[in-house]
Amino acid sequence: MSIVTINDFIGEIKIPLSSPTCGEAQKLTSIITQYEQDILVDLLGEMYGDFIVNQADTKYQTLINGGDFVANAVSVPFIGLRSLMAYKMYYYYQHSESTQSTSIGEQKPNNVDNYPVLVGSKLAMAWNRFVRLTGKPSDSQYKPTLYNFLNEGDYTNWCITYIEPTNSLGL
Repeated sequence: MSIVTINDFIGEIKIPLSSPTCGEAQKLTSIITQYEQDILVDLLGEMYGDFIVNQADTKYQTLINGGDFVANAVSVPFIGLRSLMAYKMYYYYQHSESTQSTSIGEQKPNNVDNYPVLVGSKLAMAWNRFVRLTGKPSDSQYKPTLYNFLNEGDYTNWCITYIEPTNSLGL
């Protein structure tokens, strides 16, 4: 069962769904299925196996759904893996929808009475938000990141695969 669902794409990563079982919802569900395990392994490292086997445990439910951690007596909220992963999956979804593969190469979808809109800034926003929420050792201990949440919590054997931010040109 997936941790991320089509209902997790809200706010700045909202994906309008006409029906929970058709069109965009099927594409989004396919993206979730395709990328969830890879993202979890990159975020958790060797802890992934224990996480999968014991994800019903309270500590893993807090990791999934979010909760507070304490840094020098200051409570810091963490949004949880579900929301964190939704940003990266939004990136993959928007990336897959920005062009259509045809026998003569990549083409922009038909826009009847509309002007094509570049999605680079949306892609960069989602990717960079994912990077910031993942965190790294040099971040302030008060940043609400996965790194800080795992570091301050009762979690062992984790290792985050760090990624770099990008810009709207993909650089």
